[in-house]
Amino acid sequence: MTLTKLFEPGKIGGMQLRNRIIMAPMGTLLANKDGTVSERLCRYYEERAKGGVALIIIEITAVAREGRVDSREIGIYDDKFLPGLKQLVDCCHRHGAKVAVQLHHAGRQTIPEVAGGQPVAPSSIPSPAVGVMPRELTTAETQGLVEAYGQSAKRAREVGFDAVEVHGAHGYLVCQFLSAYSNKRTDKYGGSLENRARFPQEIVARIKELAGADYPLLFRISAKEGVPDGLKLEETRIIAQRLEQSGVHCLDISAGNYDAGQLIIQPGWLPRGCLVPLAEAIKKEVTIPVSVAGRLNDPVLANQIIEQGKTDFVSLGRPLLADPELPRKAMEGRLEDLRMCTACCHCIDWVMGNARPITCAINA
Repeated sequence: MTLTKLFEPGKIGGMQLRNRIIMAPMGTLLANKDGTVSERLCRYYEERAKGGVALIIIEITAVAREGRVDSREIGIYDDKFLPGLKQLVDCCHRHGAKVAVQLHHAGRQTIPEVAGGQPVAPSSIPSPAVGVMPRELTTAETQGLVEAYGQSAKRAREVGFDAVEVHGAHGYLVCQFLSAYSNKRTDKYGGSLENRARFPQEIVARIKELAGADYPLLFRISAKEGVPDGLKLEETRIIAQRLEQSGVHCLDISAGNYDAGQLIIQPGWLPRGCLVPLAEAIKKEVTIPVSVAGRLNDPVLANQIIEQGKTDFVSLGRPLLADPELPRKAMEGRLEDLRMCTACCHCIDWVMGNARPITCAINA
């Protein structure tokens, strides 16, 4: 079978991509204990670059020390992280892959032992999944975090990242501001959807000021959170339009938060491509490219949804953990050689449940 659409070149902003396969950001805990890049982490991403993926979005990377979910989360909030990040970028570039960094702040979805104190959030409402009461950010602190995202993007461009992605999904800080589920503020960052969208729009604006208006910028969003009062598709359609107007170059569609974790890391009982209808709905609202994640381990299905105009790119996380050579094998027509992800969730259980570096049940 010829997977023509999957291996058609693509473009995000001014960034040319060799095919339509994006490696989705996925935490590994393979960094050093101080958040610097390790040799093992470099080798991990280099293997995926060798495998033929077009764009690697590296895992959550902290824009502030208190925004980490683990001490081994990569950092970009200080220049001390830059040599390792440059090494990682160079490892991937030598195999023809483009590389983006995912800018992240956990907000209330972390613990004091990692944050170095009480976690911060839009409002003093704990995440049921974490159970820690966060401190509400002041207006000035919120504006300070906008600056942190901007400075982090500037560092990213300086060390050679081809793009940045703002993590606005999965119940982390940006998502917390967007959602009435977690945002009960009464200042300009809370209340109406317009106000709740202000924080991410200011982040986008500051990134463009400091890293350049031409710097490719992706935004990951939970098209629905799957919790009462959480983000719904009717809202994220509007948010998507606002993000495009702000200058975002691509929307990376996901779903869920820590309290609806089955939408973030979809177990085997959910169908392949379960988030595609969300991407299709949002794609109708914007003119910029859209990518989608969610059990897309079958290249035939991935090609089909691009061919049908439901998405422009596919974001693969676990499928590339299971088989780093998936893109190359698919391009060469060796579908019978694929080591397909079974959605057993061993990987996420190992990282989140055991706080151990990532492993795969079928790719030990």
